[in-house]
Amino acid sequence: MKSFLKYNKINLIFSALSIIFVFVLWQVCFFIVGNDYLVPSLNDTVTEFFTLFSEAFFWKAFLNTFLRVLSAFAVSFILGAVCSILSVFFKPFNSFINPIITILRALPTMAALLIILLWLSPKTAPVLICVLVLFPLIYTQINAQINAIDSGILQMAKVYNLPFYKRLTKIYLPLTLPGIFLYSGSNLSFAIKIVVSAEVMANTLTALGGLMQTANLYLQTSRLAALTIVAVILGLLIEGFFALLYKVIFKWKRGE
Repeated sequence: MKSFLKYNKINLIFSALSIIFVFVLWQVCFFIVGNDYLVPSLNDTVTEFFTLFSEAFFWKAFLNTFLRVLSAFAVSFILGAVCSILSVFFKPFNSFINPIITILRALPTMAALLIILLWLSPKTAPVLICVLVLFPLIYTQINAQINAIDSGILQMAKVYNLPFYKRLTKIYLPLTLPGIFLYSGSNLSFAIKIVVSAEVMANTLTALGGLMQTANLYLQTSRLAALTIVAVILGLLIEGFFALLYKVIFKWKRGE
């Protein structure tokens, strides 16, 4: 227990040093460049950061972006889970879906967004582009978790002729859920990055990406940096929240 606490303490110290290093580097770059329009001062950015939270329009934009992230993640997760299950229990489907997954991985995100904007509005296009990026990632992760299951357990289920729903609920779900849950935090964080980037490209109004585009248009560099920090902190909080939940919910996985 003491060694575990010591390990966590060391990690926290080095994480804090990493954050301090980033801000020191930022301030050094500010003094070297000497141009607020290129590199905003740390002081102005922090002031703008806290000013954002007093703006009702910011909260509306923040909520809209967050709902897009949740929607894209939910759709991607459902598609990934369903396709993974079909791949396991219906082998021809695996041959069918693999080329599609390969194409989606190679698809240039911004080019796809420009095409999608011809079909959909700037409000819905970021959701679809996020699904196109996130779906193959989640599908691959779930497949990796399924393939990591001990073949002896699967063989035993086949010998005893367990029906589909029992194999799914008694073997696949319990053995894959911890890993899938742990990945969900980083996937949601990645979804924020994709959705916000798509909102910037699509000039989505009343969204974090839209606010960034406006700040860039009017050369409000400190506001742009503050909005970027908001998106980064949101992603870090989500990853940290899922990591904490994983430790609490899946203690049995670590033998505690």
